[in-house]
Amino acid sequence: FSTGEIEATCRCMSDGGSRILKMNPSQLETICNYAIYLRDEKDDLEGATFLLEKAVRANPDCHRIYHPLAQCYLKAKDFKTAEEALLHALQLVPSDTQMLGAFLSFPQGSIQDLEQASERINQASLERPADDELSAVRAWFYLSHLNDKEEAELTMEKAIGRDPTNVHLAVEFGQILLESRQDGAEAAEAVFRNAVFRHPDDPYAHCCLANICWMFRRDKTQAAVHYNKALELDPSFQLARKNYDEMINGTEVHVSSLLN
Repeated sequence: FSTGEIEATCRCMSDGGSRILKMNPSQLETICNYAIYLRDEKDDLEGATFLLEKAVRANPDCHRIYHPLAQCYLKAKDFKTAEEALLHALQLVPSDTQMLGAFLSFPQGSIQDLEQASERINQASLERPADDELSAVRAWFYLSHLNDKEEAELTMEKAIGRDPTNVHLAVEFGQILLESRQDGAEAAEAVFRNAVFRHPDDPYAHCCLANICWMFRRDKTQAAVHYNKALELDPSFQLARKNYDEMINGTEVHVSSLLN
């Protein structure tokens, strides 16, 4: 960040601290990015929240601010206020996939108005049935918050039916299967193997298949092959590196920690 730019933008937010002013899009973008930096890099949740709340008061119709603000409330475990922020943003832009996806960050049982949240997601899905990212959001929402495993799987099956060569959809579907079924490892492995077959140069597909080989088949040899392939394709792939190192060190981890 440019210190001068940040200081100038912050000064634009008020007139001697007595009056909150509106900001232009460039200033808002700077404020949001700086708040995210404070929250995630400097561990200054209070400062980030204060900055974004002030920006929202001055610019209540700018939906862009509400996502990082909701994330601040989530980090503070203020789920009610986070939900209100997201729902307000969705009143401004009902089909914003990023806002809809933010509901996935809520712990299970913490969304108070599940009906309204699901209505928002379903309406957006009807308007944009070919949106792959939105399909994944809907599937995970149904699985994580509504405990509707069948609808979650059906959503991903329909998405893959529309775009069978999409590796990201395949990876999401495999992860849904792992979470939704007690015996989901075999089905997920088939999905991941097909993804690797169709996309041999995709590091994430190799990593997901390696996870299955390690955690469920206990085949460290095959897991190492795919972790190494993932790292060959993308040497900066931290998830593959972390999981590979934990496998080598004999660390026992829950499958959920392998997915993100």
